[in-house]
Amino acid sequence: MFKMLTRNSKKAIGAGYISYNAEKCVLVVISRCETSRRRAALLQDMHFRSLSQKVLLLKRTEEAARQLESTKLATIGG
Repeated sequence: MFKMLTRNSKKAIGAGYISYNAEKCVLVVISRCETSRRRAALLQDMHFRSLSQKVLLLKRTEEAARQLESTKLATIGG
C-alpha cells in the first residue's frame, strides 16, 4: 500500500525521492525544486482538512443517532 502511496505522491508532488518512515509515521520528500515543497504542503493541508471533516461527520452522525434513540424512547414510552 505504501509503495503505491509513495509512487502517487511522488508523481503529484514532482519530487525526486519519497519514502515512508514508519517509525516516525511521516513521508520523507527529497527534491531540488521549491515547487515540490509547496505542493507537498498543499497535499498535507488537504489531508488534514479531509481528516477534520471526517471527524466532524462522525460526531454529527453519533449525535443524530443519540437524538433518534431518544425520540424512539419518547415515542414508545409516551
